[in-house]
Amino acid sequence: MGADVVVGLSAGGVLKPEPLKLLPERPIIFALADPDPEVLPSLAREVLPSLAREVRHDAVVATARRDLPNHIDNIFELPCIFRGALDVRVDKIDEAMKIAAVRAIAALAREPVPAPVTRA
Repeated sequence: MGADVVVGLSAGGVLKPEPLKLLPERPIIFALADPDPEVLPSLAREVLPSLAREVRHDAVVATARRDLPNHIDNIFELPCIFRGALDVRVDKIDEAMKIAAVRAIAALAREPVPAPVTRA
């Protein structure tokens, strides 16, 4: 895959556990698609955290499902997108904004962890 971070915002069940083996050490996997109420709960995200951890014990995994650990609410998934949209008063968030936000988060993931965060 060639990525350190996977941010899934598409549809449930599209990311299979096997490709996660191709990620480098300690990947971050955010499976955050909105659930489809017509789909079984086990398929309500790109990949369930339990399935991701079967192949990647070293991964940080989060989901938008409230019934699972590491829940991330949709409003907090990419806060810089929402903040940027509010700052410039846009009425639509486009693909370029999403890509810029993901790249900014990926760059932060490579930064050293600040001492206060480590202590926490």
